[in-house]
Amino acid sequence: MAGVFGAVSVNPENVGAFVGENVTISCHTTSVEAVDWRRKLPPADRFQIFAFRGTIVEGYEEKFSISNPQTGSYVVLVKNVQLSDTGQYRCIEGVDDPSYGTVRLTVNGNSCNCLFQFCYYIIQLLLTLLLSLVYLFCVKTLLLMQVL
Repeated sequence: MAGVFGAVSVNPENVGAFVGENVTISCHTTSVEAVDWRRKLPPADRFQIFAFRGTIVEGYEEKFSISNPQTGSYVVLVKNVQLSDTGQYRCIEGVDDPSYGTVRLTVNGNSCNCLFQFCYYIIQLLLTLLLSLVYLFCVKTLLLMQVL
């Protein structure tokens, strides 16, 4: 299983999104014990808890929601992701001998930026082709002039 440490697994381990999207991360456990969710955002070295025993911690309700669609399965919805949400999200089961799985969330700039970059590269490609055609035309013209 992907992202396994002890009795907790996450799949997928890496999630990507654009700014403004909602993202789902999930973990699966082998027991019926509710899990905690924590996140580690750069540059912090410590994880901060946002869900305790399967319930979103007060103050995080606008950002996260959690569901338990079946025993041992926990799904977190991260709402309206921003660049600052990029980081590690950890699902933790147990206290004395905890097991956990880690999901890495990467948030990219607005998808409009990707469209702009795509158009920019297409224009560069077209300009390169056009310049190549002009060059070939000039070379052909010069060769014809030398023949005459």
